[in-house]
Amino acid sequence: MYGDEFAVDVFCIGVPRSRSTWLKEIMKGHCQIYVPEIKEPNYFVRTYNLYRDEDNPTYLCGWDWYRGLYSRALPGQVRVDFSVNMLFYKHDSARLVAKYFPRARFIVVLRNPIDRTYSHYWYDFAGDLRSIVPRTFEEALFNSRLVECSRYFEQVRIWLDYFDIAKFYFMFDFDLDADTDLAMEGLSLFLDVENIFCKVSKDKVNGCYMYRPFYPPVLRMASFGRRNGFKKIVDVIGKSRIGGMVDKYGKRPFQYPAMGQDTRERLKEWLMPDIENLEKLLGRDLGPWKM
Repeated sequence: MYGDEFAVDVFCIGVPRSRSTWLKEIMKGHCQIYVPEIKEPNYFVRTYNLYRDEDNPTYLCGWDWYRGLYSRALPGQVRVDFSVNMLFYKHDSARLVAKYFPRARFIVVLRNPIDRTYSHYWYDFAGDLRSIVPRTFEEALFNSRLVECSRYFEQVRIWLDYFDIAKFYFMFDFDLDADTDLAMEGLSLFLDVENIFCKVSKDKVNGCYMYRPFYPPVLRMASFGRRNGFKKIVDVIGKSRIGGMVDKYGKRPFQYPAMGQDTRERLKEWLMPDIENLEKLLGRDLGPWKM
């Protein structure tokens, strides 16, 4: 099944709520890079629900489907898979990628783990229509993998058991804030493509939205259609006036409350050992995350 010459060159493996959607939109516009239209293939991710164990329908769902995502890639283009759950669901993902794409390289976008945890919770809460997300952030901290998803050290360490660290490009939030163009220049060198990322927009791409009841079923139907041979039809509808209206009225922006200082201090205490271990592992000063 996997015996052909098809290969994905680069995986953006983490982490959710850390500007990976922003990065994907920028990279899609680069003529030497090919990124599939589907947001996150998650082909090597067995499950990705932090609150309930559920099988991922695209996990090893068919080599023809996965290879088809790159059918429009031009010769010489760098093929990239943005599946940012791969870092956390590391054991299956790292092992399978190493087995089938041993020459792959990796982008890891890391955000202050305290802020990432809080943002991730509210993103899930806003879009939750099945009542599987705890109703308070404090409850979520004790009843889910939410905090574990922000413990980057162990996640990165597992991947380094399979791939040399030279195959990874780490993008930290404080570097992007300080000099986005410099960070993107480093990315272009890592990918061996022209540096045409300069003067990129820093606008937020993937904010929090409250979903109206009809919207998630529409998204699931579209995803099912793409996986079962109706991608062109789904894309045409999505780009049509009807698709635009569904998207416009199906969700509305949601501004979550600021984090309380007591909650921040508690999270900082929980996550500080992991931050310090990651510093040693990567040889990188993570001082901005300790403030």
